[in-house]
Amino acid sequence: MPRRITTAFNDSKLRAEKPGVRPRELRDGQQPGLVFTVHPSGRKQFSVRYRALGKQRRLVLGDFPPLRLSKARERAAAELVTIRAGRDRAVELREAKERPSDTIGVLTEK
Repeated sequence: MPRRITTAFNDSKLRAEKPGVRPRELRDGQQPGLVFTVHPSGRKQFSVRYRALGKQRRLVLGDFPPLRLSKARERAAAELVTIRAGRDRAVELREAKERPSDTIGVLTEK
């Protein structure tokens, strides 16, 4: 389980975060649900944590950089509005990936 810390984010602080032996999650003090994860490999990633249908879920927003903090906060707020409307975005995206597209079978059906 990653170590969780709640703090106020800024771009320079996120750039300075160093990887450890375990993944480390930093929770944004400004945008509820926004999480910044530093993986042992050095990869840095934004995601949104939320509950849907009684289960804890995580929706990955993107890697830092190129995704900047301001855009991650905007996307997190927009995703949370969608989730509050009753849609589980993580499940929707997973199902879209599993759905076949641009294959010979799909193209010949049309």
